Amino acid sequence: MMTDLRFAFRMLRKSPVITIVAIATLALGIGANSSIFSVVYGVLLRPLPLESPEQLVQVWESQEFPPGFRGTASGANLRDWREQNNVCTGIAAYQFAGMALQKGDNPERLTGALVTADYFSVMGAKPLLGRTFAEGEDKADRSPVAVISEALWRSRFAADPKIIGRTISLDQRPCTVIGVMPAAFRFPVATMQVWVPLVINPAQLADRGSHSLFSVARIRPGVTLAQAQAQMNAIAKEIGRKFPDEQANRGILLVPLREQLTMRNRASLLVLFGAVACVLLIATANVANLLLARTTARLREVALRLALGASRGRLIRQFLTESVLLAAIGGAAGIVTAFWGTELLVGLLGDNFVGTGDVRLDLSVVLFTTVISVLVGIGCGLAPARQAVGHSAADLQTQLHGHAAVAGANRVRRFLVIAQMAIAVVLLCGAGLLLRSFARLQETESGLAKPEQVLSAQVTLPVERYADVPAVTEFYRRVLERVSAAPGVRSAGAINFLPLVNWGFNSNLELEGRPPFPRGKVPLVEWRAVAGDYFPAMGIPLLAGRFLDARDGKDAPLAIVANRTLARIAAENETQALGQRVKVGDQGYTIVGVVADVRDRGLDQTVEPELYLSVPQAPVTAGFGFNMAQAMALVVRAAADDPAPLTETLRRAVREVDPGLPLFKVQTLQTVINKSVTQQRANSVLLGSFAAVALVLAAIGLYGVLSYAVAQRTRELGIRMALGAQRKDIFSLIVGGGMKIVAIGLAIGLIVAFVSTRLLTSFLYEVAPSDPMTFGIVAVLLATVAFLANYVPAHRAMSVNPTVALRYE
Repeated sequence: MMTDLRFAFRMLRKSPVITIVAIATLALGIGANSSIFSVVYGVLLRPLPLESPEQLVQVWESQEFPPGFRGTASGANLRDWREQNNVCTGIAAYQFAGMALQKGDNPERLTGALVTADYFSVMGAKPLLGRTFAEGEDKADRSPVAVISEALWRSRFAADPKIIGRTISLDQRPCTVIGVMPAAFRFPVATMQVWVPLVINPAQLADRGSHSLFSVARIRPGVTLAQAQAQMNAIAKEIGRKFPDEQANRGILLVPLREQLTMRNRASLLVLFGAVACVLLIATANVANLLLARTTARLREVALRLALGASRGRLIRQFLTESVLLAAIGGAAGIVTAFWGTELLVGLLGDNFVGTGDVRLDLSVVLFTTVISVLVGIGCGLAPARQAVGHSAADLQTQLHGHAAVAGANRVRRFLVIAQMAIAVVLLCGAGLLLRSFARLQETESGLAKPEQVLSAQVTLPVERYADVPAVTEFYRRVLERVSAAPGVRSAGAINFLPLVNWGFNSNLELEGRPPFPRGKVPLVEWRAVAGDYFPAMGIPLLAGRFLDARDGKDAPLAIVANRTLARIAAENETQALGQRVKVGDQGYTIVGVVADVRDRGLDQTVEPELYLSVPQAPVTAGFGFNMAQAMALVVRAAADDPAPLTETLRRAVREVDPGLPLFKVQTLQTVINKSVTQQRANSVLLGSFAAVALVLAAIGLYGVLSYAVAQRTRELGIRMALGAQRKDIFSLIVGGGMKIVAIGLAIGLIVAFVSTRLLTSFLYEVAPSDPMTFGIVAVLLATVAFLANYVPAHRAMSVNPTVALRYE
């Protein structure tokens, strides 16, 4: 083996151009695969850093309509789930909450969660320092405590080992730090920084109408998911029988935690992994073509070795050693490439895409790269090895001048180029569909006028200091009054959930005085709490009636503004919808205005029925004891095109009303819209990049085959020209032969693409998976690039001197 390796090194040094091109090609293909695999493994395959993570499930409330609905639990339902099941060792609940960390004069907003005392024990997580919550520590009469993340401990407390027992200010309330979680624990979301106890009082435990608790459970050892689901189904059925008004058609759904954490991104990652694997196949075919060309030049050497007694197996081993060595060097370069490639991928995909996954280059990625390199090396070397030993020594000597052996090699090389072309077509069609879909998505009207002129900023009010509706209402009134009076401000308002962030409160739609919707067909209606001049600030036009204003105070008749979709459900048109009554929670509200639809759930989602309430009239029970306006987004429309200068205006207004509140997520509305399509953009950019690389590699492969064919046919071309063939005839001969290869690869690729692009259906928006325009553009693009790849060898063929060619060999 060492002899083979030394000889392989010498052979690689003898062909430096082929060696460098092959290594660069393999480094690109293997490095891209290693980068994608590091993300796939970290997000989809790496075991969660929890005790027995396969026992963990997310618990959702389900219902028949709309299909696929997954909802949060009410306090009463959570209590019943805990008491009546014997298949789970525990069911913990949590809520998301922004908190202000007070350090000096500038408060900092943290991403936090309110969790029940058993949350960490159910999750099976151990602290890095200190301890987690003890039983009963989530009671209202206990002293406030907090557990912080390792990242927060290092960034804000300089990794102080004496942090345990230290008092910090969260929402201007002193909390004692009792533990630090390890860096790998980033639940329930990747950006989590602090956990505090979720206090659930007896009244909330009796409330079955407010659904706002996320739940996670640990199934007992030995109990299967199907058994646990069966018992929870029985519990849901019993709850529905006892409380038909609140729980009609509601069930319980258990989803494995790993599946829950990756459900949004699993399909995208697998599609990208498949695409980059196709790039590696094309790279492998290219290197095989290069080695085939070099093998043809070594046929005399092979004949001599066979004549001296070398076995065919010995020669095959030598050729495979050379190709595997080449692939190993390419794999090593690929790992280096993967270091920055992985960082680039994670930056492009973002935290929301990667989620709680731990993405890094470790031993698993190195092993994957090693295996891929060996397989690629064998794949690259099989065709050259077979070509080299496929003839006897005598046949090799006699056939060498007749080019029979060379012709066999050319057939293999043409086959490889056809395969490259077909794979490139499939990738180009997929990328073209995603790019067209993304273009359509960006052209979709969000319902918001000139979003680039609107500045938004989030603010969260601490419950302890803003416990009642008047306090919340007064805060926003004073802030918006200051902002509206500032220079450069056209209008200002606030809403609890910005459009396109895919969050919100909802309930079954109920129209007073109208027959109930058929069972299983009850639509959901989204609730939004607004303040100030929200609609003018966002550029949402009024279609009928009036906006909400100061007339809609706490003691005034309950009023709402409906979107067009809700108005069309409530009446035949927008005007007739005015005066209709809609039930929200336990209260009936009158429609006083109708506004245009806004795509709150996403540009690619259908518009849902939606209603807007004034902050003073928002149900206090929404959000499990929180007022709907406890966390709001301030929105300001600038008089100029650039709203950035208004950032300080917003900060100053909030600081004047409450110095302890930080502003966060300060961004333009256009940025919010852009972020809402991050996943679609990443899919389009990555698949488009892979397709472009595949096209270039396929074109290089075609160029190599034709260039080598021209070199082989120099004598034939000279004879043709000596016998009267014109330059255009030679050009047509070479280009025609090359385009035949392209036509075969294009036809095969289009057929495969027609079938395989069906896998992209869930990623496409207003574009069919067999879109004729996309397929046509791909065909024209590939034919154009292929013609350019044909042109250079054909031009060289036209320049053959007949006199020189006749003396060839």
